[in-house]
Amino acid sequence: MLTFYLILTLLSFVTVFALLICWTIRHRQLPDTVSSLAYNHPERKLRLRYTLWLWAATFTLTPALFHLIPECWEGLAHAYATSIVLCGLMPLIAKGRNLFFVVFGLSSGVFSQCCVCVICPWWLLVWTHLGALVAFADRNDTIPSWFVGKGVLVIEFVGWFTIATAILTRLIMI
Repeated sequence: MLTFYLILTLLSFVTVFALLICWTIRHRQLPDTVSSLAYNHPERKLRLRYTLWLWAATFTLTPALFHLIPECWEGLAHAYATSIVLCGLMPLIAKGRNLFFVVFGLSSGVFSQCCVCVICPWWLLVWTHLGALVAFADRNDTIPSWFVGKGVLVIEFVGWFTIATAILTRLIMI
């Protein structure tokens, strides 16, 4: 059973990296945000692809998350998964970003990091590196052009990366 959780978690890594690489190769730039993958395409079928991708990246993590998180903290995992499901659903029912989309997106980020605190809090140190990068970039004009304007994408990626690696770390340690 542990191997199943490990495979699903690794599949989440493949899913996320594959989409970001494909987007970058196709458009020759990183997306501004994860949600721009949906909202930059007016075609509903492309919005559906974004929703399915977001759900795939999440639902490949959630079985291991629910396996690892203590029972008294399962509410955090439920809140994280529900927020992501609703965030992914918004491009299908709303024409543009709205308050609900922002609330679900922010809450999924907060709840994911709460889960990281419970599962493997050492991974929260990744955020210190992001802070150092921002502080360094603010003082120097040496930011690569592909990174300019991609702050939200970096924050979204670090949020996903910390929960995915916290889960992976705990699965390997068991």
